[in-house]
Amino acid sequence: MSTRLPSLVLVLSAALCMGADDPPIAEKPVIPTVDLDQVREDKSLWLGKEIRFTMQLEAELETWQAWVTRFGVEDYQAYSVWADSAFLWNLEDFHNTTPRIFARRGSLPERQLVRRARYERFEVRAVVRSIFHDEPWIELLEVRPLKERLSQGTVIHGERAVKLMGENHYDLALGELERARAGRLPKVADAELGRLEELCRANIRED
Repeated sequence: MSTRLPSLVLVLSAALCMGADDPPIAEKPVIPTVDLDQVREDKSLWLGKEIRFTMQLEAELETWQAWVTRFGVEDYQAYSVWADSAFLWNLEDFHNTTPRIFARRGSLPERQLVRRARYERFEVRAVVRSIFHDEPWIELLEVRPLKERLSQGTVIHGERAVKLMGENHYDLALGELERARAGRLPKVADAELGRLEELCRANIRED
């Protein structure tokens, strides 16, 4: 027994020393969540990196020019989308689409986006594959549908409200804004419409 015990201690000590030299387990890198407009603005910063963002679907694209990128029509489906920060009742935001979002044909993201309606929202994981014609070309890796979304009615009534506010018809604009807030809206969009309502009320009180 006395001769075995020192040997066992030596074995355990050697094992502990070997473990101390092993490299630490690497933590998985955190994938940043960014707004799509920010990616378009700082495109070089995000090149080759995985990102998360929320997008509002505008449409599937039937045709596009792949140029020298990997995103050929046979291998990928393209989408035109809006950033989640876009208030689509503003004409400038409405026309500011991002037409360089892609999903590989046959992939789960591509199947999840088939026959989806305009204005539907999705939280996605993606990677910026390249920059061409001053736009980031982005491939979708994961797609998760979200319940909160704008509706056609929100966009129409919101646009009317903005126009009426520009003409100083704040009472009429207030009614349009109340209609625009119907439904299950994203929090940011609902807060902005609420801000416009308060602006209308403040102007009505001053009259």
